[in-house]
Amino acid sequence: MRLLAAGLVVITVITIVLLQLLPPDGPGSAYAQWGWRIPFAIGFVLSAAIFLYYLRSVPESELWTRMPKADRPLRTLLRGRNARSLGLAFLVGTGAWLTLDATVGVFAGHLKGLGTHPPPSTRPSSPRR
Repeated sequence: MRLLAAGLVVITVITIVLLQLLPPDGPGSAYAQWGWRIPFAIGFVLSAAIFLYYLRSVPESELWTRMPKADRPLRTLLRGRNARSLGLAFLVGTGAWLTLDATVGVFAGHLKGLGTHPPPSTRPSSPRR
């Protein structure tokens, strides 16, 4: 957990430094054109390093090492009970993704309009004639 928090701090600091070096002055700025990709590239490198560390330093569980090895693991995954479980996980994941995508799109439209129009009670009244 500390490693995740450290990674978030590092990426935040990198982004702040990057925004100081490449100010986002509109769609033609260096940050808007290519600079926004740098934190993602650094995050990829950090994630790969963490993955390799985990792969090399954490032993397999005893249960996994005692399990019989399948001749064709992909075929085993895509048949019978495993196929149903995989299909259900895909369906739930896709539904969650679509729900999140739709929610973000709708909220972005609603939030964009906030603060642009004063409430009716504070609008200046037009002089009556």
